[in-house]
This record gives sequence, C-alpha cells and structure tokens, in this order.
Amino acid sequence: MRVVTTFHPPSSVVASVGCRLSTDIEHLVLAKPDRIEVHSLHEDGPRHECSLEIWGRVLAVKELPRYGSTYSNVIVLTDHPDPRLYVLSLSTSSAGQAELRVDKSLTLSERFATVQETFTDVLVHPEGQVAVATCYAGKLKVVSFDNGTYQSDFDAQFPELNLLSMCFLPTSSDTHCLALLAVTHEGKLQLLSRDVSLSDYEIFSTPSTLLPATTLSSSTFLTIDPPPILIPIPPSPNHESGTEEGFGGGVLVVGGRKVLFYELASQDLQDRHKGKRRRLEGKKRSENKSEKERAREVEKARERKRRKPRAAVEWPWSEVTAWCNVDEEGRRVLLGDRFGRLALLSVDTEQSTLILLPLGQTSPPKSLTYLTSQTLFLGSHFGDSQLLRIHTSPISSVDTDTLPIPPKIPSISPSELLSATRTSGKKGKGKAEEGDVSGYVVRTKGGFVEEMMNWTNVAPILDAVLVDLEDSGQTTIVTCSGGRNTGSLKVIRNGADFNEVAALRGLGNVTGVWPLRSRFADSLHSHILVTTPIGTHILRVDDSETFTHLSSSTSGFITDTRTLAVANVARRTRKNGQSGSSYTDSAFVVQVTPAKVALLEFDEALQTFSATGELWTPQFEGPTGRYSEIVAASVNASQVVLGLNGGKVVVLNLGEDNRFNLAGHRSFEAGAEIAAISCLPMDSSKYYATQVAVAFWDTNEVKILSITSAQSYLTPVCTTGSLPSLPRSLLLHNFSLSSSATREWQDLSHLLVGLADGTALAYVYKDATLSEKRVFSFGSGPVTLTPCKVDGKRGVFACASRAGVVFWDKGRLQTAPMLVKGVVAMAPLNTDYFRSSIVLATNSGLTIGDMGHLDKMHIRSFVFGLDNPYRIVHHAMSKVFAVACTRTEPRRVGDFTREWGVLKLMDDATFEVLAEFECDAEEQITSLEIYDNDIIQQPCFCVGTVNLRDEKEPTSGRLLLLCSDVGSERVASNRSLYLAAASQIKGCISALAKTGDMIAAAVNSAVVLYRLEPSTTGILTHDLEYVNEWNHDYVLSSIVPGLNGLVISDAISSVSILDVKDSKLQRRAKDYSPLWPVAIQAMDDKSVIAANVDCNLYTFSLQREQQGRMVLQKDGAFHLGDLVNKFIPGSLSSSTESSGEIPIEPRQLFFTASGRIGMVFEMGNELSLHMTGLERNMASVLLGSGGVSHSDWRTPVIPRSRVNMPQLSYGFLDGDFLEQYLAFSRDPSPSSKQVIKKIMSGTVEAETLKLTASEIDHILEKLQSMH
Repeated sequence: MRVVTTFHPPSSVVASVGCRLSTDIEHLVLAKPDRIEVHSLHEDGPRHECSLEIWGRVLAVKELPRYGSTYSNVIVLTDHPDPRLYVLSLSTSSAGQAELRVDKSLTLSERFATVQETFTDVLVHPEGQVAVATCYAGKLKVVSFDNGTYQSDFDAQFPELNLLSMCFLPTSSDTHCLALLAVTHEGKLQLLSRDVSLSDYEIFSTPSTLLPATTLSSSTFLTIDPPPILIPIPPSPNHESGTEEGFGGGVLVVGGRKVLFYELASQDLQDRHKGKRRRLEGKKRSENKSEKERAREVEKARERKRRKPRAAVEWPWSEVTAWCNVDEEGRRVLLGDRFGRLALLSVDTEQSTLILLPLGQTSPPKSLTYLTSQTLFLGSHFGDSQLLRIHTSPISSVDTDTLPIPPKIPSISPSELLSATRTSGKKGKGKAEEGDVSGYVVRTKGGFVEEMMNWTNVAPILDAVLVDLEDSGQTTIVTCSGGRNTGSLKVIRNGADFNEVAALRGLGNVTGVWPLRSRFADSLHSHILVTTPIGTHILRVDDSETFTHLSSSTSGFITDTRTLAVANVARRTRKNGQSGSSYTDSAFVVQVTPAKVALLEFDEALQTFSATGELWTPQFEGPTGRYSEIVAASVNASQVVLGLNGGKVVVLNLGEDNRFNLAGHRSFEAGAEIAAISCLPMDSSKYYATQVAVAFWDTNEVKILSITSAQSYLTPVCTTGSLPSLPRSLLLHNFSLSSSATREWQDLSHLLVGLADGTALAYVYKDATLSEKRVFSFGSGPVTLTPCKVDGKRGVFACASRAGVVFWDKGRLQTAPMLVKGVVAMAPLNTDYFRSSIVLATNSGLTIGDMGHLDKMHIRSFVFGLDNPYRIVHHAMSKVFAVACTRTEPRRVGDFTREWGVLKLMDDATFEVLAEFECDAEEQITSLEIYDNDIIQQPCFCVGTVNLRDEKEPTSGRLLLLCSDVGSERVASNRSLYLAAASQIKGCISALAKTGDMIAAAVNSAVVLYRLEPSTTGILTHDLEYVNEWNHDYVLSSIVPGLNGLVISDAISSVSILDVKDSKLQRRAKDYSPLWPVAIQAMDDKSVIAANVDCNLYTFSLQREQQGRMVLQKDGAFHLGDLVNKFIPGSLSSSTESSGEIPIEPRQLFFTASGRIGMVFEMGNELSLHMTGLERNMASVLLGSGGVSHSDWRTPVIPRSRVNMPQLSYGFLDGDFLEQYLAFSRDPSPSSKQVIKKIMSGTVEAETLKLTASEIDHILEKLQSMH
C-alpha cells in the first residue's frame, strides 16, 4: 500500500484580507490552498500567529464585519468534498496561544447543479449583515448574519448563467443590490443589477433600476480570460446622510482595454425607469398582438442598449488580476495586472474623471491588501508574495519610465495633469463617450514601490529534477517555477547551513582536529591541534586571518607522531577529612599519542605550552605479550581512558602532584582488539564519566563499562551484540538541555556508534539497557562522531563521505545533512574572531565557519523573468542543466501575444547560462529529453516543439536534436548549442522518451518512433528517421519509459502500456476508465501511478487475466486536493534514516501547481493492515475543521457523478493524517490521553489495534523522518 506525505506545503497565496480579529491589533489573513493563516501586524512586519488546516481547497476569504464591534470575523469558501462556507473567529487557547475557531460551517452542495466555471466567490456586504456565495451556474446562496453570527440562509436563482463578476452596490442598510457582469446567450457582455430581498428569500427576476442594464463594447473587452472585475465605489458622505446631493456611488469595470466607471441612478431616474417598465409590462399584457410584439421588441432593445459610462480611461497594460481600496472612501484603487505592473486609479467624482498613475513592478498579484502607512501586501501564485511600501516620490530608476506605456495611448506628465484637471473642472459634469476618454494616464519616471519583505513561493511547479549537485550524497530538487514576469528555477534542499568564514590550506591528510583553551575555565579557544597519520601540528589563533604554526620546541606538544586525543583538564584536589574530590581551574592539557600520555601546562607570561610532570607509558605484561601501544583514547575533564593493543582498557586520572595515577584497568579475552573508546560524560557539566563505551574489532560489538565503584570497575553493563560493520567512533550523549524554568534534565541518553560502512547507529540508553536502535546513513567510509551545539540544540556531528548533524527535535532523533564534502573530523570553535563556530578538517586543510538552521528548508531562486521555465533535464556527465523556457512579451489587453521557445544550457554549480538556442517565431518548446548515443560523443538534448497557430488541433511542429560542444573551460564563451538534426512534425510533440536507440514522441494522438542516422542531405550532421508509430488514442499528454516498455497517458482517456519490439509498437494493456490524466510515472516493473485533472491520485498494477490477456487494474484511488504536474522516482535524500526493520520505502516525489512537494512511500503488506486500522480509528475520532470527515475529504472526485455513494479512497494511506497521532501521543494532558485511548480501542471490539502505542510511535516517527 502507498503512503502519501507532504515535504513542502503549498506556498501559493489564493486570497488575502486585512482586518481586526481582536480588539487590540490589526491582522492579515492569508488563504493558502489547504489552510488559513493569521498574521498580526507590527512595526517590523507581519508575525505569524496561528493557522487552521482546511480539509478542502480554499477558494476565497473575506472579512465579516461585526456591526457595532471593533473587531471582525472572517468567512471562507472552499470546495471538495462539498462547497462549504466557514465562519472563523480568533480566540485564545487554554495555553494562551491564538487559534482560529470555526463558529459556523455551512455546506453549499447541490447534487444536480452545474458548477460555475468562471466565477466562484463569496461576497460580504460592507455592513456584514448579508453574504452571498456562488458555486453553481444561475444559483446563489444568500446568508444573513447578526453581529457576525450566522442567522439563516436561503438559495436563490437568477438567469445569468455565465457569470463573470459580481459585487454589492452601495445602498442603504435596509436594501441590498448586486451588480452582475455576465455573458448573454448572444455572446455579449452585459452589466446589470438585481435586488436581493431577505424577507422574501429571493433575488428579483426583474433587473434593478439602481444600475440600469447595459451592454459593454466588445472592442473594449476583447477577452474574458481572466474575467473582468467589478469594483464598487461608495457614495459621498453627504449623499449617505439621506440627501439627493453629492455622489450616489457607482461601479468600476476593469480588465479590458479601458477602465469604465458607471454611476448609480438617482432616485428620480429610478422612478422614471420604473414608470417606463410598468407601461411596457401593461402593453405586453395587451390583447392587441401587434402591440404585444412591439412591447417585446422594445424590451429586447432596452436589454441590448449600450449606455455611456460616466468616465473612462485607457488601460495600457495586460489583464487586471487583483485590486484593493487604499482608503475607506473608496476613491483610490490599486490595480495589478498579470505581469506585476502596479498602478493607482483615482476616481474624481466631482469632475467625472479617472486618473491612472503607474507605481512600479511587482510579483504577478493574485491578491492585494492595503494595510496601513502606505504598506501593501501582495499575494502571488506565480511569484513571491511581498510586503510593499508605496512612496510618494520615486526611489529607484528615476531616469526611466515607471512602467512602459504604448505610444498609441495618450499620456500626460504630472505637471500637465494639474492644469488639465483645473481646466476640466470648469466643464461641469457630464457623461463621457466611450470613444472620448474622460481620464488621464500619467507618465511618470522612476519606481514608487519598495519591497520590504518577501515570502518565497515555489508555485506553480511545472517540472522538476532530483540531482546530487556536489557529489555530497545529499539530493537537491530543482524546479521549474513561477510564471509571467517571475519565471525562475528553485533549488530546494533540506539540512543545516554552513557559512565558510576562513580556510587554512596546505595541511594535507588531516585526520583529527581539537581546539584548546589557555585555561580549563576559559570560554574562548586560543589554539588548534591538528593531527595527520605521521605528525601533529599546533596552530595559534592570532586573529581572523593569522594562524601561527608552533614547533615542538615552542609548543611543548609531541609533534613527531599522530595524536589520538587531547583536551583541557581541570585540577583535582581532595579535602582533608572529606571523601570525594573537588575540581578547580587549571592550565593543564593532556595529549595522548600511540606511545605515551603527556601533560602540558600553559604559561600565561610566555603565552606558550610546555611539558610538565611525568610522561605515562604503557608498561603492562599479559599472557600474549606486552601491552605497549595505545590504539584508542578519550579524555574528559578529569579522566583519561586508553585502549591498549591486546584488548586492555586503562583509566587514568591526574593526581595533586601532577602525575597520572592508574584508577583501574581490565583485560578482555585474547584477541579482543579495541577499535574505539569514549569517556565523554552524558552530562556536559560534569567533570567525570560514570560509563565508558568500548568497541572491539573481532566481534564488531560495543560494550558499555561501569566505572562507578571499585568492586565493579570496568564491568560491562550492556552490549550491542555483533554489529553489521566495524565500530570506528563512539559517543555516549544526552541530547537534552535543562529547562531554565524548571531546571529539570530530561533523560535523552543515547549511545551513538559510527561504523566503517558509512552508517551510524543510535540506541536509547536507559536503566543500563540499550533499546530502540535507529540507523542513519552518511555515505561510505568510517563515520566520525563529535558532540556539538547548534541553534541551542545539543547535537552530534557525523561525517563519512557525507556530513550531517544528528539532533533531537519534535520528540525524536533527526538528521540535518550538510552540503560539505571531504570532511574527516569536526570540532566546535569559539574565539574572539570566530564566535560559536566550527572547524572542519579535510584532506586538504581546515575550514572554519558558522553552522545553523538544522531543520530549515533552503530555497535558492535563479530568476529568469519573462523566460518562464517549462521543462528541465540534468546531464550528470557534463554537469549541466538544459531548461526549456517560453519567452513572453507583455502586451496590452487584446493585443497579440508573442511567445517563442528558448533552450538554456546552464552550469549545475553556478547556474550560469552557458548557451541559448532560440526557436523560430511563434514556435514553443513543449517537451525535452536527454539523448545520449554512440554516434555523437557530446551531450545531446532532444526537443519537441509546436508552432502556435489559431487552430483546433496543432498541425505543425519540429523534433530537434541539439548538441553542446564541450569547451575546456566552463564559461559561456566556450559553450554553445548547435542543431544536429531536425524533422518536421505534423502536430504537437507533447512528450518525449528514449527507448533503446530510438526516441519516442507523443504527437497529437500518436506515439511515433524516430532513430538518429547520419545525414543524407548534408544540411545538418544527422537526420531523425521515422521508424514506426502507434495511433490509437485521442490526445497524448505524457510518455515515460517503464514496465519494460512505454507508459503513455491520453489526456481525455486513461493510461496504456506499449511494448517496443523489433522497432514496432504494440499495446500490452490499457485502462479504459475516463481518467483525464495529467502526470504519470512507473512505480516499478508492474505498477504505475497517475494524477488527473480532478486532483486525484491513482495507481495501476499489471495483471494477467485467466484468458491470458494483460490488463491494467486500478488498485488505488486518493484525493490529494492538488494538481500534480510531475512525478520523479526517488527520495529526498540518501542520508536520511535507513528503513531498518520497518518496511517503508520511498518510491516517488510529486510536484503540484500550488507549490506542494510530496512523497509516495511503499509500505509492507502486514504493516499496511495495521496502519489502515489506525487511519480508520483516527478518522472516527478526529474530524476536520467544520466537522468534515477524513473519508469524505480523501474520496476521489468524480465530476458530474450521479452515483449515490461515491467510492471511498483505497490503496493509499494519508501519511500527513497518520502523523497527527504523534501530536497526541507526545502530549501528556488528560484530553490527549483520552484521544489515544479511543484510537487504540476503536468503536467496536473488532477495531482494536494490535500494535502498541509505542510501536505506532516508532513507525510514525520513522515515516516522519523520511520526508
């Protein structure tokens, strides 16, 4: 069974609103596709307060004012499992934390209704008494509220089936009127209004006279993708007071080539319209047929009548995608277009003028929310969300135009605007002809917008690759993200930061490094000891750029041999008449070499170390000879533990006479050679250890020895048993930090063992027993372990061929990989010049730097701007990326959009563009694949294109083979892309896959095979020769190699498996259900995973029927709630925790349009049964926000289904939901314990779980650690 989990949550912003959710602070509420986030506003920017997960796709969020109150609620619209409205309020939990509470959840589902395709939204009246939601064509849900509290709701119908936009018109508090923008049955764009009656529970079928119906010009609104937007303009204060004077309000229509402003009708004008309507209705009831016919004609003419706007202004840029008011008066509106061009529209109601002022360039906006003090939040789907400040004067690029304005559009300077408005003020009021624009486009210089903060967004992810960029073993994700004016590559990895600040080169073959202090109690290090296999080096840290190498004569250290261990030690004294010892500060350092143990002392006056006391050398006799060599050593503040050849352990301590005293020794059985030893105390504040860990060569086991009493000195208390590889490094370590509030020490004691095969083992050490073994991989080679502290957490640095940090977080051990190579040893370093740093030892020298952010996801952006990346491949041998982009020139609404394809060749280390290949005009790249072959000894890329023409089915494209010449230097001047082969194709190549020596191309409805041959024409170096084709589908969208053949998907059908035999294509199996897939991938040799347009996941397995026919059997269905664009086989990191005894293996990564990155795991059959039971029991106990059940949420979407009982998800487990169990198991509160009890017991006896709670914890912690 498959388990679906999330690695990176959706980062796209759906909507945003600024409001006050509490009495004392302003808030910014963000709608993400799967959650609602609340941020409080402060001087230094927004701060995250809380979030609420929503089981359903979030579509909109709006403020719900509480009449007479100083704060508001919010209302949220979602879809699946049913369209639903949520009323949310901000409250405080028992722990004092802010949390969102669901006050009301209202389903909007109608079984046989037609889904509204162009406009799905919820609107709230400014006074908060009524809200309307539209999800279905011709239907509204009208909801009434009292002081933010739900009162009642009713369904209403209206005849505008093709609704594009809607808004509340400014009316008195006792009436409500909606402005509607819709496409008529004649295909015309109509603006009209309808009254809403709460008392009669209906929307009047007769259009309202408040905003008389008018047809909008098709020359102004040449496109309705995206739909135009209606923006209400409130009346002036003197009109709201009840007089007929002043401005009565109106509505803006934006999104076309002009911004149109329509004023609401006065009461006198409304009365005249009503009188005409009554007379017309009377004539329609006349017995005279000709009079009735003339009345109907007049009525139709009135409906088609095009009314003049009160004012209009040219819109110079592309379609408007977001807007917001700047002030409560509603006279100034910020508008953002699809390419991130931000402008301020000012409505001058006195002079009937619209003034458009360009402000600057931003991310493509999905939502705009004006906050306060000229700050603006911009939520984006195609780029990073931003916190912007709008300045009154330009702050950048003062010599260039703020935004480009087409030459055909008249524009004026700010000074000309002043005189123009004075002149127009003398003309009086009047309606503008739509052809005679009563508005001004201001031509300004410089940018008025400053980015104060941004939030990284990786959406939408169209393609991705999984690579090891630095051969460190840590995989990195590179995605094709963004769009419009913010196309980019995102480089994503998980792990610890390392920032290099200094390096010492020339110290070759380093095997160990230790920093030293001048005195034991000092907090700063003054020297660094470095060892190699043949000698020891002492470095004095003089400043950030100077390290002085000290000779043996000036340092006192033994330098002609390697050092096994070295450390500062304390002075140990005994008080007369008292048992035990006390420890004081000292200037002593103990150095251990293979032949002796030396004591050194730092001279403050001379600022050097010098030998003192007597050397200790091994002089033991044994049955097999002399114990004459020290093979392993460890030193703590008061003890020196040695491992001698022949299997002898010796413990020394320093006496008051500065001589080494033998505290105890033990010989193990003959042949038990010691491989590693450690005596570092569990509690770093202690001066001594009570246990010693010893590893042995012959048995590959680790024993923990007690040194607490003379009677049982060096007696084993527990052992690991034989390990799969030789232990080379040991550490007894407690990952806990004492709480400053309680002064309590949580026992998180572990034994860590670094093995010679690149793995590290971690055992829980408690009550003198070892349990709960965990396995971590750090590549190959012996693992070295060193204690460290990063981000306030006690951790262990581990390195083999890869490096990482093991630390405790969220109730379990975790690893944070580091992108550093060749590290053989590490030590903490803290000097005046390198505060809280680390020093890394490599074969070439030392590197000093800062380490942090252990559990942080790191995202780097490489911005392409208007080049939107669409496909990406990585050529590992050449260390380059090939990125297919679509280059778009921003244009004005309705103008022809020029797009063409560009292939970029990029260095995979620096991401420098080495070469580019531009397609022909209006030719777009649709597919990309690596094509390695024996004919051309260069990196080659196969590119599929389509010629953009206005046709129902593409009829023209090309199949190109582009090769890169390999320069001696990796710079752009030495790299180029040249066309090696090309073939004209009668269609669009939507996908490519290499099969054997051929390339398989998905061309419209066919799979076509091509083979590379030497050129026969001499025009290009090679030809792509047609081989064969398979043409039995509708619209092929994907083709991937797998299942010993090709896996293909039909965009309006399903999935098939093709065999390639003797250069011919044959269908092996096919799924005949209407799936509508958008992404596919082979899971293994017998199964396929697919994602479809309804945000579902499906799996298929290849089965043989009794008749011998092969079929694709659907064995899994699951609603993800996100559109998957790409599957990639593999896992996030090869250095994550190994699976061990728990049968969970990573299979696929998936990438979605909202920026979600997730993983699909394969779980063993027996474990799947247990986890299925756990998910079932959890679903009966835990409900989603608003009472949504988990089974309903994960039920696959089947559009227009008439099935009474939709089929529940099967074949998949919801890993994110299962991991919620850990939050309750780690919470000691009685309520959480009660939840765990209900989950374990189930609703009936048959549902009782067979696994224990601790076993479930261990399984889910392991699953959690793998993503």
